[in-house]
Amino acid sequence: MDIKYTIILSLLLANALTPSSAAWDLWTEKMGWKVNIVNQLSHNKRLFVHCKSKDDDLGPQHVQSKDRFVFRFVENFYWATTLFWCSMSKDRKSYASFDVFWSADNHEKNKNFNLQGLTGTREIIWLVRDDGIYFRAQRNYGNSYVPRYLTEEIFYRKWDKKK
Repeated sequence: MDIKYTIILSLLLANALTPSSAAWDLWTEKMGWKVNIVNQLSHNKRLFVHCKSKDDDLGPQHVQSKDRFVFRFVENFYWATTLFWCSMSKDRKSYASFDVFWSADNHEKNKNFNLQGLTGTREIIWLVRDDGIYFRAQRNYGNSYVPRYLTEEIFYRKWDKKK
């Protein structure tokens, strides 16, 4: 077989095996995680956020007051090594850099804060306020037929001062 036909065949096969955008969206919605960074700063302050993982850089984001930055991903469940971290700033004087998602096996590295144990859904919600960062826990106290969620906001960290 000619090399040209081999390349064309390889490209066609790769395209056929690549999931469509709609299929990927459905997969991440059902099997993945959703992370929300919610701007609850006072005085209509804009929040700067930049989130990354080892494999993905989500780019700098400017989140308007009362708005949120949202991203979805599928956890590396075989190795349980998924980690996303964000750097954020509320003004020229204050910043925070911290992990916003980590696998259940790695909660010891993050103040023994077990994200998966504190959420009854596959959604992580970080609330950004003037005094610091909060985690919104959603615990299911119902059953699988009638889920009922108790929502609690847990203070996670203060802002660091820029030098």
